[in-house]
Amino acid sequence: MAYYIEIYKIIEDADMAEYDFKGSGPNGSIGHGRLRIEKASGDVTVLECSATSLSSKLSERATWKLMMHWEKKEMPDSTIWAS
Repeated sequence: MAYYIEIYKIIEDADMAEYDFKGSGPNGSIGHGRLRIEKASGDVTVLECSATSLSSKLSERATWKLMMHWEKKEMPDSTIWAS
């Protein structure tokens, strides 16, 4: 299955950053949502997710991508997940 997710930072402070994500999956279906990552722990919280099974899969992949950046001590303005 192919996924493409665009992830954009919308707000950041000393403790956390919030990101919007939107993406597509198999058959061209589309989903979106919002995540928060805590800078100290790397914990990611799903704040908003469109009510589709695809959005759940997109949020899992977007979470993984943000955690990969967090491990490098990065909070990028934007990033992508493509698989």
